[in-house]
Amino acid sequence: MTSILTTQGRHHWLVLSQVHKKYFCYLASEVKRLHEEVCKRKLEIKEEDKKHCGKYHKLKYHDWKVGDLVLLQDLRIKPHSNNVVTHSLFHGPMIIEQVV
Repeated sequence: MTSILTTQGRHHWLVLSQVHKKYFCYLASEVKRLHEEVCKRKLEIKEEDKKHCGKYHKLKYHDWKVGDLVLLQDLRIKPHSNNVVTHSLFHGPMIIEQVV
């Protein structure tokens, strides 16, 4: 390709490079636009999946604040425990120190 361009002269080489530069700029802008669209769509899909997962697994979202009093549910029964029937399901009240 360089031999053809050199036979046509230096002026054509500059014209070709300017055409190539415009084309590369166009491609770069299109790739950037596509990338932004893909990122936007990925976030939308992530939110849809989050909603679907929450409904499927019956997740509950809480808006606890630091300093709130809560009860901690404990469904485990200690092995070899004599008080299975009288096992307390909740411990507390507990104070929320940090929300993660």
